[in-house]
Order: sequence, then C-alpha cells, then structure tokens
Amino acid sequence: SFWVAPAFELAFGLQESQRYEEALKYWLAVRDVTGELMPLSPSHSAAATEAALSAVAAGVQWEKVLQESVAICFGTYGAGSWTRLAAGRL
Repeated sequence: SFWVAPAFELAFGLQESQRYEEALKYWLAVRDVTGELMPLSPSHSAAATEAALSAVAAGVQWEKVLQESVAICFGTYGAGSWTRLAAGRL
C-alpha cells in the first residue's frame, strides 16, 4: 500500500500528458488496492472515476470500467454522484 500515493500522482501525470492507456493501468491498480484497503472511500471513488475517464479517452473497452466507476461513486456518495463529479469531463 506504500506505492498507492506515488501511483496516484503518476497516473495523474500520465493522464495530463494524454498517455491514457498507461494512466488507465495505474488507475485500475490504485482503484483495486483502495477498494481492498478503504472500500467506498473518497480515494476509491476518485481512482475509479479517473480510471473510467482514462478508459474513455484511450478508446479501449471502457463500458465495464465506467459501470464499475458509477457503482463505486453511488456507494460512496449516493445516487447521481458520478454525473455531478465527472460527466462534464467526458
């Protein structure tokens, strides 16, 4: 779990550099670990959201990642939260 914070920052950097497929790899790893250590926490929700946004931007199989992200945000913040937090960034 010590690598999660640096991976979070690396994923953001890759995303900002438009290296979405690489960012997606890190976001999924961070999402999975935060889901085990801190399920439905803001960190878990943020990683899931960024993973979905990276998947869409990369043009890879994003449907499942997006559905998982919406479910995690719903569990963390309630109905409609994903739309308020991230839909404008699509």
